[in-house]
Amino acid sequence: MANRREIVLDSIKDGDVVYVTACSQCASKAKITVTGLEQDIVLEKNHERTAPEELTCQCKFSKYISKNEGQEDNKKVKLIIDIFNEDNQMRVIKSDSIMSDKEGHEKGINYTFYIDDQAEGDSDFNDYYINIAIWHKQG
Repeated sequence: MANRREIVLDSIKDGDVVYVTACSQCASKAKITVTGLEQDIVLEKNHERTAPEELTCQCKFSKYISKNEGQEDNKKVKLIIDIFNEDNQMRVIKSDSIMSDKEGHEKGINYTFYIDDQAEGDSDFNDYYINIAIWHKQG
């Protein structure tokens, strides 16, 4: 059974380019998904080894388009975290930082998530690390 957390990433703007990375050093299997983009980004850990590693995926870059022709602008970008670790409660710490140019204009945002799977009373928030970089202009 998966322990699931869904987080809406509401700072993403139309045309933004999104890049996602994740790493782990715990025994839990996981699936980390960013939905609502041109192409969903899915990173997975399919084993229970505890050695530090980067999670793998087919696509780490995607673009956000708020609406296609004839659609309303109601598409939400979500980070969905599924950790498969029995019934342990997942805890998440989120940190945001703004990327700006030399004049102080916002050029993007960076989300960082520190996740603890709470296995065996452990609460050091180093089981999973997810970084999502969002650039407001490509190139």
